[in-house]
Amino acid sequence: MEPLTFGERISLVRRRLGLTQQELAKRMGIAQTEIHRLETGLVKDPHMSRVVALANKLGVSTDWLLGRQDVVVEPPRPAAKRRRSRTAVQEELWPTEPEFVEVEPGSAVALVGG
Repeated sequence: MEPLTFGERISLVRRRLGLTQQELAKRMGIAQTEIHRLETGLVKDPHMSRVVALANKLGVSTDWLLGRQDVVVEPPRPAAKRRRSRTAVQEELWPTEPEFVEVEPGSAVALVGG
């Protein structure tokens, strides 16, 4: 079996992440046609800054993307979105119970964030 090409590696990881060419291009700030050209091999010698940006966005090393390392890399799967309860949000915003203190004897009570 022949090793994957640069373009095949981009396509493989992009699809495993559940991204379209358009979505990856948008994340990188480039045109979708540029992703297509990279994946199909129309770009023979991509600029190093493009390779680094692709590796970062796809969560792989530049060595793997360029075929210098053939260790199977499993990119992280997108996390399933779940709703947080109101209590969880409140605990995140206010991790401790608020304290009430007297400003002056006999005056109003002030809330001091915990």
